[in-house]
Amino acid sequence: MKDEKDISAQKEAEKQGARVPPEDEDAGRKKDAQEKKRQGQKEDFRLNGRQRRMYTRLKKNNEFRKLFTRGKKCFSPALIILYMPSDRMRLGVCVSKKHGKSVRRNRIKRLLREAFRRECPLFPRGYSVILIPKQAEEYSLSAFEKSLHSAMKREGLLK
Repeated sequence: MKDEKDISAQKEAEKQGARVPPEDEDAGRKKDAQEKKRQGQKEDFRLNGRQRRMYTRLKKNNEFRKLFTRGKKCFSPALIILYMPSDRMRLGVCVSKKHGKSVRRNRIKRLLREAFRRECPLFPRGYSVILIPKQAEEYSLSAFEKSLHSAMKREGLLK
């Protein structure tokens, strides 16, 4: 108890006022560095520092039904492609339960979305597209890309 009475409050005040002087502070990233980084990037696909999709996704049942009934069909070795002109670029993916359990179906969907993302800049704007994979033992990104490219080239949809 005796030790507590002798403790000075001066050390506490020093700790509270402790601060790094402004000349020693890190100013952070310079504005010039950010501008140089952005020079090579396309601004129309940037949103808050993250890349935005070049297409939107078909989600509603009536959007899918409309494409299934009115859309044009295109066949390739690994895919069936349904497409139709629309106001903006949209993508839908249909993978049935015949392809396997959910883990395998979700992998196929990811591969299809990535293949479409890579081929998307070659498409003219304003199409709704549904990709339906054909059954196979193995699925690969390169097979989907080649099938998508060849089918769209055959249909005359590539730029």
